[in-house]
Amino acid sequence: MTRRLLLPAALAAVALTSGCAGTPGGDGATYAITATVDYSDLEPQTVPEPVDAGAPVADQYRDTSAPRPTFTPCGRRPADPARTNLRPRTLTAADAVVALDRYGTIPVDGPLTVEAGGYLVLVDGTIDAGNGYEAAYGLTIEPDVAVAAGTVTAPVSLSVLDSEESGRRVAFVEVRVAAADPVTWEESPDLVFGTDGGDGGFLATGALPEGVEVDGWDYVEAFFPEGDESSNVCVERRTTPDGPMDGILFSIGWGDGGYPVYLGRAADGSVVSVVCWSGITPWEWSGLPGTPPEDA
Repeated sequence: MTRRLLLPAALAAVALTSGCAGTPGGDGATYAITATVDYSDLEPQTVPEPVDAGAPVADQYRDTSAPRPTFTPCGRRPADPARTNLRPRTLTAADAVVALDRYGTIPVDGPLTVEAGGYLVLVDGTIDAGNGYEAAYGLTIEPDVAVAAGTVTAPVSLSVLDSEESGRRVAFVEVRVAAADPVTWEESPDLVFGTDGGDGGFLATGALPEGVEVDGWDYVEAFFPEGDESSNVCVERRTTPDGPMDGILFSIGWGDGGYPVYLGRAADGSVVSVVCWSGITPWEWSGLPGTPPEDA
C-alpha cells in the first residue's frame, strides 16, 4: 500500500535516508514523502463476541462468572483502644508550628482521631502495600512480606487529622498483627509505595485468587459515597461479598508522593504491627509505643 505524507523538512530528512521518495513542498519547509507499506503480515483484527449480550453495555464483555471484589466505605467508627496502638490527640495552637521546616503549618482546627478500618485476614501471615489502584486490583509488587507464622486476623485503624479547613487527612494506618507492644520500629523497603492518586492500601496477598474482575468505579464510589468528597477516608475490599476482608484502601497524607511503611517488633523480635506513616504530623503524635524509627 502506498502512502503520501506531508512532513516537516527535519522529519523528511530521516525518511529520505530510509529509502522513501520525496519532493519539496511548495512552501520550501516541507517535503511530500511517498512510501510503500506492507501490511500483509499483520493479524486480522476481530471484534470479540459479548459474554452476555443481554447484560448492561458495561458488563457485556466482562466475565460475570469471575469473582468481582466489593468495596465498602469504612465510615467514621471510633476504634476500640484495645485493638490498636494508635491514640487520639487534641491539638493546640503550639502544635501548628511544632516543626515548620519539616511539616509546615499543621492544621489544628480539629483533633487527631483514631478510627476503625475493619479486620484484615492475613492468610499465611503475608501482607503487601501499594497505591489505591494496585490494592483495588491486586497488582502490588512482589515480594510480599511475612509478618506472622500463619493466618492472623489483624484489626486496621487509622489516625485521622480531622480538620475543618484542610479536610480529613490520614496521618497513620496501623495493621495490628499481634497483641504484644512494639518496642522497636524499622522501615520495610518491600512495602514502601508511591501514588499519584493520593491513596494507598494494604493487601492480604495470600488470599487473592486469580481471574478476578474488578470494576474501578466500584472503589471510587465507595471512597466518595453519595458524592461526599471528604467524609470517608478508607474502603474495605472483599473478593466476594460475604468473604473476609482481604484489602484496605485509604486516602493518605496531603496526596501524591511516596509513603514508607514500618514494622513494629516486640521484645522477642516478632512483628506485631505494620504502620504506614504519611509524614503530615510527627511520629510521636501517633501514640505508638516503642523506640521510633531512625527517620522519625
